[in-house]
Amino acid sequence: MRNSSTTARIVTGLIGLLVTPVAIGLVFFGGLIWLQRLGALSQDMPPADLLTVRVLLQLLGLLLLAGVVVTGIWSSAGLIAAGVLSLVPIAAALFPAVLLEIYRAAPSAIRPAVDALTYGHALLLLVAMGAGGIALALARRAPAGGEGGIGVLGLVLAPLLLALSAWLLPTGLASGQLEFLRTYRTEPQLLSILAVLAGVALLVTAVLLTRWSSWALILPAALLLLGTVPTMVPEMLRMLPRDLYTIVVPLLVTGGGVAMAVVFVVHAFVIAKVRRSAAPAAPDAADPAAYPVAA
Repeated sequence: MRNSSTTARIVTGLIGLLVTPVAIGLVFFGGLIWLQRLGALSQDMPPADLLTVRVLLQLLGLLLLAGVVVTGIWSSAGLIAAGVLSLVPIAAALFPAVLLEIYRAAPSAIRPAVDALTYGHALLLLVAMGAGGIALALARRAPAGGEGGIGVLGLVLAPLLLALSAWLLPTGLASGQLEFLRTYRTEPQLLSILAVLAGVALLVTAVLLTRWSSWALILPAALLLLGTVPTMVPEMLRMLPRDLYTIVVPLLVTGGGVAMAVVFVVHAFVIAKVRRSAAPAAPDAADPAAYPVAA
């Protein structure tokens, strides 16, 4: 496959920078109605007109996220640009006082996108998309590999790494920035910092495995979708430990799990296409010039 053109890099880069935060904000804001219902301990469904609007907003956000990932067919720049944006939620997770300053400075119009920083939507999605962009860039430059053992290893390792990341990141966020928002204690929490850094590293590594194993994220995507189903049953959720409840439940209830699943599935098809296109063509058996002449 030819290297991406300068125009493709500029266009996809702008899409990644401008569209991704809007998409994440729409997913979170659309799902906020379910989080409010859970917090109110209500079994009643929201009004139909309000529910319809919020669901449509979520669907639009999911489509926009999928669209950003699809731009990876033409250039990795958009996804890598989205990954650069992940520095903001990472900084907020490591140093929670940053989150408070962002809240103070953000206009009300973009507050949903800022709220998505609190429960990990921005951190997870932006890191995963950035790692996907790097995997695509590597696949373009060195498409060979991934057959046989390496591809199977990726199918096994990626879910395991993501499972560890799914434990470390909520723990780090709950004991870091959410604890700060409750107590306003500014002292750095070493265990929280280590958990966040390790969780991010594992997430990046799992997504990078798709450079050798295109379908490595399909099983995690299916598990994320299955894990979202119980969030509609509040009684089951309240049995979870506090750290998991305070981060994982809001993340899943507001559509974060579905959004990650969409990103994983679309990325799998995109990188499979890129790897096929970048692979060297097999010689034509009917063309004698394709083979060296015997001495």
